[in-house]
Amino acid sequence: MASSEMTGRNGDRFDIHELSLWSPVFFVQVWAWERIVSLQPEQAPNYNIVRWVRIRRWHNMKQSGVINVRATIDSSRVFFRWRPYTLAMEGWSIPKFYKDKEEWTIVGRKNLDIEMESFVRCLRASELVGFDCQEPY
Repeated sequence: MASSEMTGRNGDRFDIHELSLWSPVFFVQVWAWERIVSLQPEQAPNYNIVRWVRIRRWHNMKQSGVINVRATIDSSRVFFRWRPYTLAMEGWSIPKFYKDKEEWTIVGRKNLDIEMESFVRCLRASELVGFDCQEPY
């Protein structure tokens, strides 16, 4: 993915031309691939997300060639996807909590669906109660 330089104990310099990323760093790589278009590897043309989770589309993907990651990140301001999971994709149903505009949601409404209610409850402030203490969370 990157070309970097490393210095050994005796001052020798080594060039690293290949970088293998493993979990959990893989999640950082997927985060970058979802948001920075110019870093994305070529995807299989017949990929369909219906049967799999979204991260599966990056399974066994290889970055083609050595790229200058620093220059790509510096120039990504123009092409950065702030909300990549709101983009339409074949087989991907956009979750109800990804709205175009923010809105207030009242927990306990009769017409609030289960997906939205669980998301709101997850984000809602609450108190953690422990032995001899209560802390806002």
